[in-house]
Amino acid sequence: MTQTREEWISGLSHDLKTPLSSIGGCAQILESEDYLWTKKETREFAGIIAEKY
Repeated sequence: MTQTREEWISGLSHDLKTPLSSIGGCAQILESEDYLWTKKETREFAGIIAEKY
């Protein structure tokens, strides 16, 4: 039972971490002052975030 619970928690953690990594990456890219994002690029990043949410 303990092993099953630990495996479930590990799987759940991975399932949450993967989309959050994508969302965090997009947010970091969008906040970068090194580049002025076009409206199209901003919408593409927003689409990725929405898809992962």
